Amino acid sequence: MAHRPAHDPSDRDRLRRPPRRGALMTRLLTLTAFALLPMVARAEGYICVTDMATGFAYKAGAWRSTSFMPKEKFLVVRASGGEAPQVKWGVWPLGEEQAIAWCRDEFDKSGDLVCKETRLVDVTFKMNKNTLRFLYAYLVGYWDRTAANESKDTPAIAIGKCSPMSE
Repeated sequence: MAHRPAHDPSDRDRLRRPPRRGALMTRLLTLTAFALLPMVARAEGYICVTDMATGFAYKAGAWRSTSFMPKEKFLVVRASGGEAPQVKWGVWPLGEEQAIAWCRDEFDKSGDLVCKETRLVDVTFKMNKNTLRFLYAYLVGYWDRTAANESKDTPAIAIGKCSPMSE
């Protein structure tokens, strides 16, 4: 076996290479977890992961049905009271500071929670704490577009499963 000097040029090349994809994802998830610690630590809630997503996209001059990569993750967290007194729960995309939907009521006796945001965009998020399933709908685009901005938004619907943050 050949002995390599301590400052072998191949070591420098190895240091210049970008990190492997798995290592990059691990770093990204670690940074995201640290960024979310204050939110997760403050209240009860759920982490929801998208399983499937579908919708419509404007491509080549026509609207077509399309599938999306199911990459969205959401935090459903009890509101702290600072959002608004009438808000009970909020829904945040993982890693984002701005909620996408607010829930004015608690879970009902069937375990359902309905959250909406219609001031800025038309978003609905529904989940059931018994089945731990959710449905997310982004209802912007198509019906409210003119020919000049037809491809600006793509209406979509997603389904997935949630896990309690604390048991």
